[in-house]
Amino acid sequence: MYKWLFVLLPILGGVAGGLQAPINGALGKRIGVFEAAAVSFTVGAAVGWLVKWVVGRGDMGRLAGAPLWQLVGGALGLVFVTSLIIAVPRTGAAVAIFAALLGQLAFVLLADHFGWLGLTKIPFGPGRAVGLVLMLAGVLLVYRSR
Repeated sequence: MYKWLFVLLPILGGVAGGLQAPINGALGKRIGVFEAAAVSFTVGAAVGWLVKWVVGRGDMGRLAGAPLWQLVGGALGLVFVTSLIIAVPRTGAAVAIFAALLGQLAFVLLADHFGWLGLTKIPFGPGRAVGLVLMLAGVLLVYRSR
């Protein structure tokens, strides 16, 4: 298949995340941080179930055998979304998203290197180190220019 689609898809997901951050930040200012997070996850869960019912082809019966670490994604998403709801009104959306991406990149570079969570091991080499440093520089530049 077209491998570039697998690069385009997360870019579109990133656009959705970039759009989500100021929307949730504004809702948080209106109704409260944790209330906005609850609304965000409730709407997301409802849409997720609808999509699952319409196009899902998986086997929910296999959920019972899943290890605990595979079930915490929603809780981690709550931490992510709540952190952005708190940060966006105070730093701006760009700083908050850059910082969140830096945190994600730092973790996944380690996860790739060590093969954590079932990932294929991809060594942390000079190119990845430079990429991480450039991302840190990007966070600092965006933060200082606000």
